Amino acid sequence: MNLYEVRDMMFGRGVHRSEVFTDIICDGALMTLEAQTQFTKDHAGYGRYQFSMADGVIQFGTKEEWKYRFQCLGSTGPGPRTWLWQWANREGFNTNILEAADAVRAFGERYQVPELTTAEWPFDDDDKLGLNVGYPMSIAGALVARNWFVFPGEFGGGSRAWLLIEGVQLSPPSTIRTMQVITEGLATGVIRDHQRAVSSYAALRGLGWDGNVLTLPDGTITIQFDEHHRLTNLTASRSPDPGAD
Repeated sequence: MNLYEVRDMMFGRGVHRSEVFTDIICDGALMTLEAQTQFTKDHAGYGRYQFSMADGVIQFGTKEEWKYRFQCLGSTGPGPRTWLWQWANREGFNTNILEAADAVRAFGERYQVPELTTAEWPFDDDDKLGLNVGYPMSIAGALVARNWFVFPGEFGGGSRAWLLIEGVQLSPPSTIRTMQVITEGLATGVIRDHQRAVSSYAALRGLGWDGNVLTLPDGTITIQFDEHHRLTNLTASRSPDPGAD
């Protein structure tokens, strides 16, 4: 499933996102995109998966190395047509999988973010799987937890548990890959402030950034924005291979 096919329109039934939540999405969207792209590539062909909310373990395919622990942020369901934060739905669940959701709620209370402190959020009738609400909520959870590997695990009838997969590390950044992340991420329509998104991505990735030039281990990316902080131009330059003739 490609979460980044989702477009940012209405957050729920006639409910617009708060400004602070919009900023949170800007800060975390590129990192979650990069993590999802890597995870999908590294686990290509896994076929089926299964997970246990009691044990907090998810298994992709049959490879033992594809078994991970996870945190559960919340769930979406076509019956109630809502996103439900896991911190509000604790009964019967292993408390170890609720730490990230609890951290999200504490963060929301500290910075007065209504999307993070309200137990349930409805989604529109045309958002049949709840992706337009589940995707941004999971970005917020990933940013708070500093765990970027989001997976929406289906558990029957179209309902999904939005999980953060633990024990996976991002590969070192590269110019080509970062160009792909930025262009694909900004094209989704989820990110309102492109300049903020790139600045946050640079900080979270530990990259050099002077407002226009992003410095990576193997090159640079020059980025220009308009007066509305929207991307207008993107060019890359790779450093010469020191081992080349």
